[in-house]
Amino acid sequence: MRIQSPTDQSTSGLSVCKQFIFRFRCREPFWWLTTRVWFDPIIHAIVLLNLIPVIWEVIIEMQPGGSKNQELSNKFLYTNIAFTSIYLLEFILKLIGHGWKTYFRSKWNYLDVLVLIVSIIDVAFGLSLIFMQSANQHEKTRIAVVKSVVLAFRIMRITRSLRLLKANSSLSNILPS
Repeated sequence: MRIQSPTDQSTSGLSVCKQFIFRFRCREPFWWLTTRVWFDPIIHAIVLLNLIPVIWEVIIEMQPGGSKNQELSNKFLYTNIAFTSIYLLEFILKLIGHGWKTYFRSKWNYLDVLVLIVSIIDVAFGLSLIFMQSANQHEKTRIAVVKSVVLAFRIMRITRSLRLLKANSSLSNILPS
């Protein structure tokens, strides 16, 4: 199959973005998947579902003695790993499908990448807490510092829900994109 150039008559109706994507056939399935009408609503639903354990965990961590339940902390960590994996998969799919330049045209995607990086750091800190449980007093002081940093990262992850504003066209008109 011959790849058409942007100057071919048959592609004159395609946008420059689509012409670029279809020049690289390997990107086409990723572009197709991420441009479906149902893709963004599914991601938005996942973001909303993620708010439940994040807010719940922050509330528990802020209470005195709330972080002593190790089994519950581990469940929150596994949930965090699952949601972060979904966000990472979304990022990879969109990046491959749309390319760097097209992906970063939207300022909302900058927010998504920032929150993804914060989520990955949060998972790394959470995993380090599991490995640091059998520690001496000096290391337990470091654990307390790491826990407070992890709590700050979890609070920051809530900002991912701001991308839901993009879905609401009336609010999108108010906020610059």
